[in-house]
Amino acid sequence: MIGQAVPPEIDAEQCTGCRICSDACPAMVIEMIEEKAVVARPSWCIACGHCMAICPVGAVRRNGNLPETFPSNRQEVSLDSLEGLLKERRSVRIYKSDPVPREVWDRILDTCRFAPTGTNSQNVAYVAIHDSARIRALRDKVLAFYRKLFARVASPVQSRILALLIGKKALEQLRFYLPTMEMAMERVQEGKDPLFHGAPALLLVHTPKGDSSSSFNGAVALYTCCLVAEAMGLGSCFNGFLEAAVNHDKTIKSFVEIPKGRRCTGAMTLGYRDVQYHRLVERRPAQVNWI
Repeated sequence: MIGQAVPPEIDAEQCTGCRICSDACPAMVIEMIEEKAVVARPSWCIACGHCMAICPVGAVRRNGNLPETFPSNRQEVSLDSLEGLLKERRSVRIYKSDPVPREVWDRILDTCRFAPTGTNSQNVAYVAIHDSARIRALRDKVLAFYRKLFARVASPVQSRILALLIGKKALEQLRFYLPTMEMAMERVQEGKDPLFHGAPALLLVHTPKGDSSSSFNGAVALYTCCLVAEAMGLGSCFNGFLEAAVNHDKTIKSFVEIPKGRRCTGAMTLGYRDVQYHRLVERRPAQVNWI
């Protein structure tokens, strides 16, 4: 939102001088002058909306309007329910063929637009793929990309050239996946889908290249979508293979309609799970350095 943000307006008569808006403003736009909040640096505004959301008397507006309040039917989220959602979420690879209804898509994406972004850039855009034929075509393109890539990894001559292009460490990572990819190709020949797992939908996020917060913004947005989907009874699975293929193959990037100047910063499968998980998984204790 930098460079295009509309600064807030403050009604001096309504303002009680509580200082909350100036203390909460991350861009230091608002100052207290003669015990009243004043928009002192309008060009610095990033339109985050904190000042309007936090004002107890509604003295702060934008374009003469005050944003809507919290929904009247909003329920308090308990720590137990939030903890349960975060711990029980699983990467789903067994889906029903049922399509994801448009109203479900709408609710997921409407909620996810509130995910935080650096400097309130709101620079995340989404590609929602729900057509089964298009998903199959994309799968074929991505698999073709990896067939070509891993053929180079397996070749003694081409792998040395590849090491110069991507580095030895990245090449070793690809070599680690080589047996997995070979087995995946065998399963494709058997009519299975080791890439998208038969999911009826895919969701990709993309952000501008060159923005230092783009990777963070895309990751947070996609994870927010994942959690909202989970709360609505859907399953999902992040797909780094799809993300990498989109960013390294221009034809695939064009196929998913990501514009020039932007890069895919996350992708996942989505659908109603056809499997039930009965217990939590093991995880190592948090690694914390208390200083």
